[in-house]
Amino acid sequence: MPGEKARRLIEAMGEAGIPQTQIARALRYEHPTNLKLARREYVTKRSWDRLVTLYRHYARRGLVPADVLEEVGA
Repeated sequence: MPGEKARRLIEAMGEAGIPQTQIARALRYEHPTNLKLARREYVTKRSWDRLVTLYRHYARRGLVPADVLEEVGA
């Protein structure tokens, strides 16, 4: 999956006040302080699916705008 789509979701969560360390922990990154996913040109399908699931969780709780999912084609 294109990394720009993953970056957009991560940016939207950041704009909503969700720290990158929290996102990384939710995605089960070994080192939560280093969210490399945001800098990659491409992300794996598994990482993309986890990120979308996390974003949907936050959207259902009203913490992030749901329309960003449509914007990135999720």
